[in-house]
Amino acid sequence: MIRQKQGASISGIDKGLTMQCDIMFGWNDALIDFLKKLPLKVPGFLSVTEEKSAIRYYVPASVESSVDVKRNLAMLGATKINDLWMVEQDVSNTPISAIIELFLNVRSVALDMVMFENGHLKFRFRFHLNYLGKISEIVLKNVTDNDLFSVEYLGESYGLLTTLKEISSYVPLSAIEFQFVLPHDYVSSVENPLKGRWIRIRKTDSGSKKFMHIYYAPEGLIPEHSGGVEVISEADHLYEMITKNPVVLYLMNETESKKIYTLWINQFDNNTIMARVWLNSVYVKEFLGILEGARKEFGEWDISVNMVGTMEDIFSHSKMNFL
Repeated sequence: MIRQKQGASISGIDKGLTMQCDIMFGWNDALIDFLKKLPLKVPGFLSVTEEKSAIRYYVPASVESSVDVKRNLAMLGATKINDLWMVEQDVSNTPISAIIELFLNVRSVALDMVMFENGHLKFRFRFHLNYLGKISEIVLKNVTDNDLFSVEYLGESYGLLTTLKEISSYVPLSAIEFQFVLPHDYVSSVENPLKGRWIRIRKTDSGSKKFMHIYYAPEGLIPEHSGGVEVISEADHLYEMITKNPVVLYLMNETESKKIYTLWINQFDNNTIMARVWLNSVYVKEFLGILEGARKEFGEWDISVNMVGTMEDIFSHSKMNFL
């Protein structure tokens, strides 16, 4: 049972993104037929590059009990990392990536989960109530225009913690908490558009929106530096903009190139960025290697790790509390 410390996961962003939309895609091919036979849900990750769009599925090694399963994994080109199989499906010739892009183009929308379940591929988004009309328009148009598309849920959000617990029940999740200090030269050269402390999450970790973040800044904007900032809700202090921080860009590019699915939250306070990154537990060592690469590349940023642990560990013992 996860014991959640008060304030450990509830933040201004969680309170602001009060709506949720779960959409589904259904079709048949060799990989889909294989996944349908598995007695569990399979978490995934949407990868979008200039060359192709693909879904990477993470299948627990526990399914290997059958010779047929092992044979199918081999035929499908799956690769094994510790206790996890990763198998990739090219979806470039389907409407999936284009429809996902429609959702992510809406201000405030963040992609929280990709999951194969009950014969369908599910995507879960959170968003601000102000944009329900735009989400409704996308849903209604695609329900009528695309036979592969359907909607499982549209309504109030169940919250990020519910999603994390759902993913972790099939593929265990861990978190890595780390921090780095913005050097004086960098601080003086950047026009920060947000006043005081802030937190942010990524909209998605692949594709054209992978550098776009959603921010909660309770003290608001600095008007003369606010070019490029999209206001989600002044009342809820929510904004959207691209990050250009070189350490963050390095970490995001490295995790994507190594096919590591992550969920991020950052907090800025007094020129220090504190981060919590959720990821499949089997990739903890690899992500720590990426952090070490960043530490060597950006020595003046004073990168350090504060905590590594399971969901239980993080919510029981983490000292990192978000706004």
